[in-house]
Amino acid sequence: MAKELTKAEIRRNPLAGWVAATVQIIRERKILAIGSLAAILAIVGGFALYTWHQTQREREAQGLLVKAYNAMWGDASSAQRNPEQAKTLYAEMAANTRERLPPRKR
Repeated sequence: MAKELTKAEIRRNPLAGWVAATVQIIRERKILAIGSLAAILAIVGGFALYTWHQTQREREAQGLLVKAYNAMWGDASSAQRNPEQAKTLYAEMAANTRERLPPRKR
């Protein structure tokens, strides 16, 4: 069975001292601690949202690339290329993409 720690041993333990000091600081400065926690959560949430948004944009771009490749080469690798159909499909995809993009700043 594990030996129980005495109060003197706990006081000599640097980790216990650090934890006690941290708890005391948080008790004294509750507003600062809550504000710091809220700021950290906001930063982490913003980073997660940005990462999710970038992933969605990459998936959409990947889908457009697959459509363009299929228009140019066909579904099978032995199929004949149809440049005219590819041009119209590229123009249609570009128009759809322009509609989703925000306006350019000049």
